[in-house]
Amino acid sequence: MQLGQTELNAIGTTILLPALQAKESAFPNLQYFIDGSQTRNAVIPEQTTKTFWLLDFTWIPRVSAWTETNDVLTQSTAWSYNPLSPRYNLTLGRPSPEGPLLAKYTAIYQPSMKVTVPANAWVNGNLLYFDIPTLNEVAMPLIATTSLILGLATFVVDRRLSSSFPVRKKKSSKPR
Repeated sequence: MQLGQTELNAIGTTILLPALQAKESAFPNLQYFIDGSQTRNAVIPEQTTKTFWLLDFTWIPRVSAWTETNDVLTQSTAWSYNPLSPRYNLTLGRPSPEGPLLAKYTAIYQPSMKVTVPANAWVNGNLLYFDIPTLNEVAMPLIATTSLILGLATFVVDRRLSSSFPVRKKKSSKPR
C-alpha cells in the first residue's frame, strides 16, 4: 500500500529504522527497551524494526478463537480479538546521570480486530456463515396472513347471507 512516496507495509524499514539510526548516531549512549526489556545495544532493536511489517496479519489466530458476541435484538453477531501484548514495542531514551531517562521515545503497535455481521451467524475457522432474509421468507408469512384474512372474511359474509333468509317449517306429509 502506497501513501505518497511511503509504503505503509514497510513502515519499520522506511520510517522507524532511519529514525532509530539517526538517534543512535546523534546520541551514542541511548538505552533501548524492546517489549519492556532493556537491550545492551541497538542491534536487537534494529533487527526487530527491520522485520516489522505493518500489514502482516499472519500472527492473528482463526476467527473461531476470537471472542464472540451475539445480539439477538439487533440480529447481529460480532467477533473481537485483542492481543495481550503489543506486536511492536520499542522505547529508547537518553539516560540521565542519576539513571532515569531524560527524553524518551516510544513506538507501540497493538492492533485490535473486530468483525460484525448484520445477522445471527456462526463461524468455522476463518469462514463466517450467516443467513440473509430472502424474498420468499417475507412472502410466505404475507401469503399465510392474507389467506387467513380471506378465510375469516368469507366465513363472516357467508353467515350474514345465510341468516338473512327466513327459515320455513317443513310441511308435514300427514293429512289432517
